[in-house]
Amino acid sequence: MDRFVSHYEVVEMLGRGATAEVYLARDLKLDRQVALKVLAADLFESDEARQRFEREARVAAKLDHPNITAIYEIDAVKGRYFIAMSFSDGDTLAAVLKRERPSMNESVSILEQAADGLAYAHARGVLHRDIKPANIYKCRHGPVRILDFGLATGCGSTSLTRTGAVLGTPAYISPEQLESQPADVRCDIYSLGVVAYELWTGERPFHAESLDRLFYKILNEDPLARLAGNASIPRPAVDLLRRLLARDPRERHQNMSDVKTALREMQEALTTTATSASTAARFNKKIAVLPFVNSTPAQENEYFSDGMTEELIHVLGHVEGLGVASRTSVFQYKNVARDVREIGRMLEVDAILEGSVRRSSKSLRVTVQLVNPKDGCHLWSERYDREMEDVFAIQDDIAESIARALEGRLLAVDQDALSRKRTTDLQAYEHYLRGRYFWNQRTEQGLRKAVRCFQDAVRADSTYARAHAGLADAYVLLANPVYEMSSFRETWNKAFRAAERALQLDPELAEAHASLAQVSLAQWDWKQAEHSFKKAIALDPDYATAHHWYGTHLANIGRHADAIEQVREARRLEPYSIPIRTAMGWALLYARRFAESIEEYRGCLEMQHSFLPARSGLGTALLFSGQHTEALRVLQELVELSGHKAAARCRLGHAYAVCGQTSKAEEILELARAELRAGKCTPYEVAIVEVGLGRHREALEHLRQVVESRYGAAGALRGDILWSPIRHTPEFQQLLTRIGLPRTEPTP
Repeated sequence: MDRFVSHYEVVEMLGRGATAEVYLARDLKLDRQVALKVLAADLFESDEARQRFEREARVAAKLDHPNITAIYEIDAVKGRYFIAMSFSDGDTLAAVLKRERPSMNESVSILEQAADGLAYAHARGVLHRDIKPANIYKCRHGPVRILDFGLATGCGSTSLTRTGAVLGTPAYISPEQLESQPADVRCDIYSLGVVAYELWTGERPFHAESLDRLFYKILNEDPLARLAGNASIPRPAVDLLRRLLARDPRERHQNMSDVKTALREMQEALTTTATSASTAARFNKKIAVLPFVNSTPAQENEYFSDGMTEELIHVLGHVEGLGVASRTSVFQYKNVARDVREIGRMLEVDAILEGSVRRSSKSLRVTVQLVNPKDGCHLWSERYDREMEDVFAIQDDIAESIARALEGRLLAVDQDALSRKRTTDLQAYEHYLRGRYFWNQRTEQGLRKAVRCFQDAVRADSTYARAHAGLADAYVLLANPVYEMSSFRETWNKAFRAAERALQLDPELAEAHASLAQVSLAQWDWKQAEHSFKKAIALDPDYATAHHWYGTHLANIGRHADAIEQVREARRLEPYSIPIRTAMGWALLYARRFAESIEEYRGCLEMQHSFLPARSGLGTALLFSGQHTEALRVLQELVELSGHKAAARCRLGHAYAVCGQTSKAEEILELARAELRAGKCTPYEVAIVEVGLGRHREALEHLRQVVESRYGAAGALRGDILWSPIRHTPEFQQLLTRIGLPRTEPTP
């Protein structure tokens, strides 16, 4: 290389690649250090190499961001093409990795900065397409910078893909690029995931002796298989890698901003885990509160013994270092005769609390015993004979006694929080317990009873925040189309008022924030809904319903991977909840993971044969997986069990149409249209049958009416698999725009 190139004085070579050499040089005009990237001499005659070189300069020169290398100029002197760009003392990440692996904190910082630069590029329609450690520059005293935009192109472009050729570095290339699908931002997300894997493990996810074998592995094998049993990689990091490296791009994060957020959340989780581990080293035990036995002769007092169980689960959740088995985990043992040692093994707990409740008009007897499930021996027992007004004191006494027996302690701050959420009015408390008892039944009759009970609780104590939140929860579920509420708008308004009042009384009540999020969805206020869901989860990470409802919303708007992640967390918290397991079925169905979806639904129906949402989902999943005969049988049962509700009939009508039984579908459609005119059905249900019959114009017209009437179910338009035949029509895309949701991408 000559000493002088144009007005640059070459100082030394910094590196050499397959297509270019990089030199440190001094800009004689501006007296500054620069990096000169010089096209290899043997490529000067290559039109393709020169075009790529020029394209790199043009694209990068338009990007002004601290995490992207700045381009000063491109020129040719004496037959050598060169690019002059900014220089900072440092090294590529590839060179850094040869010496040592950065710490977790440092690697997260590197990835965040790279994601920041890529987010900026993506926002301007530029894909990098060759993210790898060699193209990430780590400055010694400055930001991380992205190099080499030689393969950059516009989002969705295939113009640079040659037939039979794959552009990019093989080990870092995404599966969809190997299959010659249009490139989008998720290609760069996958490549950054490979970089993260390499930073955290010291190697790449896939190795092979040939390109064919490497490409086969990328397309067919699990990139995280080699991490199984690797305790050196924290669980939050593995979970993030699973998202970044998902084979299906729909299951990855959908933009770099989300990747940045996920990296920050992962680091926070690691910090929290480290703190929790320190506490757990001092004290870490788990208890199960079995359903208290109702010893009162009147069966109608069942709600009170169940309520006592739930309240103690709630109170014990505030004992520092004490894990508490979830409600659905313990209620599976209600009225079931099993040895406590067997239950202890199944729930993996260190202690079991058993109890019974006997009450009269003014007196209350509560008998409790704490048992060691390993040997069945009693650790502590007590009998409380008190006035009914002492019920809260009894709960606190039990919690404190258990904490002492297990060497834990009830936090003072949590005692204050518990007091704020309680009522001093015994009548209001009883109405609230009765309301939750009926709410947990998840039937139309049960929900209507729950509404009346929560209303009675509010009348007895208008300052009882949990009663207002319960009322909001009941209205939220009643507004579901499965209950055929013709006055859905009024129901949502009632839910909003109840949630708003609960938050006025207690701004830290997670249940109220989750209910407000549901109401915001019905109003298509997606930003507020997202905020409220996250607020509910932040206030109470163990509130399974918040994760459940948030996951359902994410599935409805097509964020499949996020949806599955949220519902999975809800299921971890409440493993035996039928509604949550059903939600997992819907999330998997919308993600087109039909076999897994069917398995979830069948599991739900084994637990409760008549649970309508699970039966509806199973029929739909069977239909889309091609099991038509079985799908029709399941959906026919759905109609019978629902009492011939319009929502169930129309789903069956859709299935008849898909299966070629058009005359039956037509009959259901005519009945649905008549009910629509009578106000007993919504346009949404009618459109379901029409899209199955291929009457796309009529279906779109009815969906337009859904949007204009602001019917809450419109929030599922983007994710619901039933709309696949019309999803990419301009009319459907316009409907999504009108309700404030992003337009859909072509299905791979």
